[in-house]
Amino acid sequence: MFTSVCTDMVWEWLNLFEGSGIPYAAVNDIQAAKPSSVLVRNMITVVEHPTYGPLKFVNTPIKKPSIREAPPTLGQHTVHG
Repeated sequence: MFTSVCTDMVWEWLNLFEGSGIPYAAVNDIQAAKPSSVLVRNMITVVEHPTYGPLKFVNTPIKKPSIREAPPTLGQHTVHG
């Protein structure tokens, strides 16, 4: 099934789930968010990560609170003892 998920077209999956009673929707990546309304509403935000550099995130539609910090690196908040 994983192979099918990766290779089938989005519209094929949308047609399959249509009328099934299962909640579904197409998922876009950040690159697909080019419409001016997305940019005007500041729905894409860039956070500077100390290790990985600039990271793009989908901003919250509710503008308070917004993303202010980069996510931690793997193990950054782990307490070794």
